Amino acid sequence: MSLESLIMYNFDRRRFATRSTRHKLGLAAVVAFASFIVGCSSTEPSPTPLTGVWGGRMAYVTASDSFAFFIKQNGTQVQGWGIFFSGAGPGSNTHFAGYGTVTVGELAMTLTDVSQNSGILAGTYTLGGTVGNSPMNAVFAGGGKSYPITLRASRPPADLAGTWVLTSTTGAAAPAGLLDTIITNADGRAWRHREVDYEFGSLAMWSRRDNYLVLDQSGGIILKDSLLIGSTELQRTEVVSGGATRTEHYTRVSTSAELP
Repeated sequence: MSLESLIMYNFDRRRFATRSTRHKLGLAAVVAFASFIVGCSSTEPSPTPLTGVWGGRMAYVTASDSFAFFIKQNGTQVQGWGIFFSGAGPGSNTHFAGYGTVTVGELAMTLTDVSQNSGILAGTYTLGGTVGNSPMNAVFAGGGKSYPITLRASRPPADLAGTWVLTSTTGAAAPAGLLDTIITNADGRAWRHREVDYEFGSLAMWSRRDNYLVLDQSGGIILKDSLLIGSTELQRTEVVSGGATRTEHYTRVSTSAELP
């Protein structure tokens, strides 16, 4: 899986806000650092593949920064992609991808900022550490500095995995042509395609938080979204013009989760 294949489905018709070079480098640094932990982590007493979604928080740019990272291991080779979310706002979020190796219990990985709002000459970062425990404490190095972070394996509930499709709305009238499909993989990865007066398709991560299915998306206008979990459906409520609300109802049409 090349870096191109990791980002080929990320598109949006809007233009992201410009970030400062320092801000952007800091974000990519954190996400790179995250990938390192991911590769290092194992939740079993004996060696196991590192494949899965990992997440963590770190007060780097703001006190509410967080990220999610998917890593796939094949022997000593690892590769993956992830999303860094900054409390500084959507324009500060970063999508990244990388690769590396695990040898003699040590992970070495290189990450590149591949965000739509990154510059043409995106920065690259290195990370490394000892593979072993979860949660895992690790260190990212870049720009002559190192940053610690703790990542934990994500285990989303299997009963919410599958393909969910927007089937109806209640409340305020829906705009013409409103379509939305959300695919939730059992390992924590996701994909979303939404069409309204804008259109986007985006890689994402998902988790359950209390009674909500939460999507962290790498692109599109809606970067973080929450859907209420009902007995037979998911519900998404949006405030529209004039303060009215529209509730969107999603039905699971398949327990299969074929990601693009």
